[in-house]
Order: sequence, then C-alpha cells, then structure tokens
Amino acid sequence: MKAAVLTAPSMLSIENVPRPQCGPGEILVRIESAAICGTDRRTLHYGHPRVKYPRILGHENSGVVAEVGPGCSISVGTRVAVSAVIPCLNCRYCREGWHTVCERQETIGYEYDGGFAEYLLAPESAVAAGLVNPLPDGVGFDEGALAEPLACAMNGQDIVGICQGDTVVILGAGAMGCIHAMLARRRGASSVAMVDPQGERLECAARFGADAFHTALPEDMVGRADVAIVACSSSTAQGEALRSVRRRGRVSLFAGLPAQEESECFDTRLVHYSELSVFGASGSAPEQNRLALRLMAAGAVQVGALVTSTYPLSMANEAFATSALGSQLKVVIKPGMSSRKRCEA
Repeated sequence: MKAAVLTAPSMLSIENVPRPQCGPGEILVRIESAAICGTDRRTLHYGHPRVKYPRILGHENSGVVAEVGPGCSISVGTRVAVSAVIPCLNCRYCREGWHTVCERQETIGYEYDGGFAEYLLAPESAVAAGLVNPLPDGVGFDEGALAEPLACAMNGQDIVGICQGDTVVILGAGAMGCIHAMLARRRGASSVAMVDPQGERLECAARFGADAFHTALPEDMVGRADVAIVACSSSTAQGEALRSVRRRGRVSLFAGLPAQEESECFDTRLVHYSELSVFGASGSAPEQNRLALRLMAAGAVQVGALVTSTYPLSMANEAFATSALGSQLKVVIKPGMSSRKRCEA
C-alpha cells in the first residue's frame, strides 16, 4: 500500500509499504479521510518524544472496515471513525474514568501508524477501548475524521467548565478555535470573542459562532472574560489568555507547545493575585468520541464546514504546506482521490 512516511524531521515521503495484517482483536480500515492537525505539523517539523522513525502520522481518521481479526464484532464494509488516544483501562487514572491522563497511554499516529496511508490497522488495545465506532447515518467521512478534534474540544470545555452566560475569549482562530466557538455557543456562552494575528484566518472563522474578532487582545477586553481558551500553539497566546480573564477567571491551555519551546509570557503573579484557575487539556476519552459522533448526527455542530481543502495521498507534502496557511481551517488527505486532483472548498 502507499503511505506518507515520516523518516526524520521535515522528511515526509510517499512510499510503498506492506499492507498491515489483521491479528486477533484487530481491525483493518481502508482510509477515506485523514485530516491534518496542528500536532501533525509540529511532529513533522520538530519531532515528538513518543514518535520513533519511520512512522506514518495521522490521528484524525475515518474509513471503511476492510478486514477484522478473530474476536471482533464489527462487520466488514462498516463505515467507521477511528479515535486515536488509547487508554490502558487498568491504571489508577483509568479506573477513575480519567482516560486522557492514563499513565500507559498510547496513540495512533505516535506509537502506532496513523491514517496518512491507504490502510490503518487499529490495534487490539484500541478496539478493546471502543475507539473504532460506526459512523451514524448522514455523517460523511470528512466529518467522521473530525470527530476526534471535536471530542478533544469537548474534553477541554468539560474541564474548564463553560456554562450558561459565560463570556469566552478564544486565542487562535484555526479549526480548533472554530470548534471551541461552536461548542461554547452550544453550552450557552453569552459572548464569544476570537483573537488571532492573522486577519485572513479570522475571516475564515467568522461563520462558526463567535461574535467579535480581533487581531490582538484589545485593552478594553483585558480582565473581562469568564473563560479564555488557548487554541493555538503559542506561548504569547498563553500569556494573553491570563490577561484576558477577570479575577477568579478560568483559563484552558488547550493547545500544547513544541517540545523545544517554553512559555516566557506566563505571569504567575496574575494567577496568584487574581486567584485564576488554569487547566490543561489533552486528548479525549472514548465516550467523548462517541458523543461527538452523536452531536454531528443531530446537526448540533457543523464540523464538516471546517474542511477547506482536500488532497490525494500522493500530494501529502503539499497538503501539509497548505494546512499552515492562514486561508485554511482543515485540510484533509483522501487516499482514494485521484493523484491528479485536489480540491478547495
């Protein structure tokens, strides 16, 4: 099969690799849609401590079940979304239901090959954790691939506790910022402001639930919001998030920083004297991924509208380059697409 293989930082090549063989409890999925995430871009360029080369990236995936191993109940031909974060189900955190901080956590696209390939093998541990879920009727493959980022945003908002009447500031107007805006509105936020230095990106984000857009945090918004969500990989944005919230406000450090970068803008005095609550958020739990699919099926969150470009697998490098542009929200790789085609929404 063909796959986009990462062999070293910034070295992504289209190669012929063996098609995975299905063992007991495993499911082989023919990939239809695999979306590019900011984490994929960081891993491509800077590496990741859990990624060993060579590796096939891609953790936002959907497709069709092509083969099942002994012990699997799902049928060949089923349309599915494949979630990425695999909890062990046995550690103290998993026993408490805190799957996102499992101490033996593994991830498709890190320890296991991901979806930038014609086929993806869901390991037995992922299947046992309930990470291969049928797509509901009316939910397409692009939407199915975006169930994973939607579930991650749900996890972040569950932790930070967005509720009815909250005023929310979102730092970063990319796809995750837009998903957060849609979810915050659904949870009853009274206002949602987005801040991003790229005006072009703010224009793309204007249809997803926010009611104010700024290229920098205005002084009249400093110290006013109930909740700030950092939805971009920026230490500067982390500092601005602290400045944006009121006393006893809540801050979600939703987006991670590259391993080599430390935040020099994080003013702990603000946390101390204003009694701020600062929360991390990483990944999603299996049940949150199932709930994300149900929300999409009900039409409650329009994640399909986030897809701005699609590329064939043979143009994976071009797809990654496009995904970094301010004019883009979500770029999706479609292994079944003709190598002579690409599409912009």
